[in-house]
Amino acid sequence: LPDTTSSVPAIVCDSAQGLFAALPTDGIYFSSDKGDHWELRSNGLPNVSRSSLTLAPNGDLYVGLTGFLARSTDRGLIWSVCDTLRPSDEVLAMGADSAGDIFAGIFHDTIGMILRSHDRGTTWDTISPVQSLPAVRCIATGRGLLFAGTYGTGVWKSSDMGAHWNQMNEGLTGDDLKVLCCTIAGDSDLLIGTLTASVFRTNISSASSVRSPNAPFGAITFWSEQSSSRVIFHFMLPSEEQVQLSVYDVTGRKLSELCNGIFTLGEHAISLDSRQKHYGVCFAVLKTPMGLYIEPFI
Repeated sequence: LPDTTSSVPAIVCDSAQGLFAALPTDGIYFSSDKGDHWELRSNGLPNVSRSSLTLAPNGDLYVGLTGFLARSTDRGLIWSVCDTLRPSDEVLAMGADSAGDIFAGIFHDTIGMILRSHDRGTTWDTISPVQSLPAVRCIATGRGLLFAGTYGTGVWKSSDMGAHWNQMNEGLTGDDLKVLCCTIAGDSDLLIGTLTASVFRTNISSASSVRSPNAPFGAITFWSEQSSSRVIFHFMLPSEEQVQLSVYDVTGRKLSELCNGIFTLGEHAISLDSRQKHYGVCFAVLKTPMGLYIEPFI
């Protein structure tokens, strides 16, 4: 990389083992030999600071710049601006999920926000969990979940790609709530790095959403968390719905009904004490006017 390089705020690797590095003032660099040699690939990019990169499942490469978001469909050879932001907007974080949605963490003045695009960056919606969000420094996706690490309010999790959010800060206090980076390792653990030079890990394998990657925004999501003593079933509703939650064994015999009634918009949790009886391999079935949702458990 150039001798003038002072920092490398973002780096990604594509499916062909190509490396891309964003340098704040020197541009986007590409390496095909694991970093031994680098070439500049910034054709079409505005001459402003670069601070974030992400790769979409289709191979599109996105870069966040001060005041702009840009996309390349040919591994960085040619770039095109896909959206123009306010001149002082900084794009500090970017991410992409398996369905092809693109996410961006924007910082303007003293306010952070999260944007999502369904159409390869042409249009963007604001999906911030709260109005007064600090800077969003990192975004990670996996198992149907979306995570945002912020500089002051810790980690936020969404199980419906930004429609609703919850904080997940157990074990984080003080400057550890200032999250600088995050990634999902092995499809089961979320790792975060914080201002105190600490790395924290939390397991997300028991909190996976069954939302189809192609499900429309606003679809119902249903997932479970399981321990040695109980199972907690979570469901997220895009509107007020009639909900019935029942447990069945592998033969289809109904073992119990956990709830049956009207539930409001948002996330709900129903607990089952698994110590009361031995259920074995079972299925929780969530029945709503929008369809059936099934979650296996033991």
